[in-house]
Amino acid sequence: MSAFVRRHRHAVSSLAILAAVLVTSEWLLGARWLLAWIDARAPVFNSASTVVHIQKQLVHMELASGRAAGSTRVAFVGSSSVVNGVDVALIRSAWRACGLDWDAQNLGAIGLLAHEVPLLKRYWSGPDTVVVYLYNSFSFADRPMTEAMAFRWDTGEGLRLLATPEWWRYRVDVSAGIAGEVLTLVRFGELYQEMFRRASRGAVPRPHSAFDFDPGREAPPARHPRVAVEALPESVRLRAAFLESQGDADTLGYRGLRRFVQLAHESGQLAVVGPVPEPEFGLWTSRYRVGTRPHEVHARVARVLDGSPVLRFEGLPQVEADDLLFLDHIHLNKAGRAFYSQYLARRVPELVARKRSADPAALACVARAAG
Repeated sequence: MSAFVRRHRHAVSSLAILAAVLVTSEWLLGARWLLAWIDARAPVFNSASTVVHIQKQLVHMELASGRAAGSTRVAFVGSSSVVNGVDVALIRSAWRACGLDWDAQNLGAIGLLAHEVPLLKRYWSGPDTVVVYLYNSFSFADRPMTEAMAFRWDTGEGLRLLATPEWWRYRVDVSAGIAGEVLTLVRFGELYQEMFRRASRGAVPRPHSAFDFDPGREAPPARHPRVAVEALPESVRLRAAFLESQGDADTLGYRGLRRFVQLAHESGQLAVVGPVPEPEFGLWTSRYRVGTRPHEVHARVARVLDGSPVLRFEGLPQVEADDLLFLDHIHLNKAGRAFYSQYLARRVPELVARKRSADPAALACVARAAG
């Protein structure tokens, strides 16, 4: 035994015990059976904190990304508009009906912004994966959602995206993100605590729905007046996100979109980008959206993608004009979700078939849908 170890044996022993505890906790808390149990019983929206909601969605992503390689996986990435607007069960069913052996996965996350898509690349990248990024007109904001930085993080990509002043401004959140990237206990800690509390009370039932808003409890759809309300101040983060996404500023969000394009180009991975439907009435009745110009966002996205290998599709103005397809100023209701999901079930294979002309299953699916 060296003189150093003899002099500091108590400290060395303590460090060894700490290391053993960390390794054991990582092994236990990262076990797929535990993550699967949590994923099937995680708290529904508004029944726990925002952080718990963020972490449960990451658990879902982690399980989805660990699937066995083989058939094509289509990963739909975006905000809560994707969580609640894309019915992957319906899409899988439509694909099976036309003989397409593809898997559809919903990797939506509350408040997800464009710069976070590269930060989550470990969940959507892979040679058998088609990644479909569905953006909102607030997605290209210049400020991050700080509550999510400790969990939705990748240090290498963060170094590329954040300028030095931003690293310093968000240094506490970045430090937490680096820890969360390495340690399961940090990444999912609050979710584990919430699940333990619920299990101790015997209150961990499976949720009634895969969506944040229970389809069985939706308010009846209604038509909305086109009378402008007073806008919220720009100091409100979501209002600022809508405003920052329009225009020509080189925001964090547009840097993230360009990095997403670069990642797809470097890896040869098929990537698709398109907007999620946002209701027209929200441009009058939502204090977050009133007076904003989503057409500028779509035009800017088109310019970023022009000449890139990333596939793109346009919006659905006929859906956005139909008030009865929306739950609120941003989310589709069950009827809107069904329509949009059926559209994606047809549109994604059609786009993929253009790029992979030798894929007979995709071509057959497109032909049958057209017929």
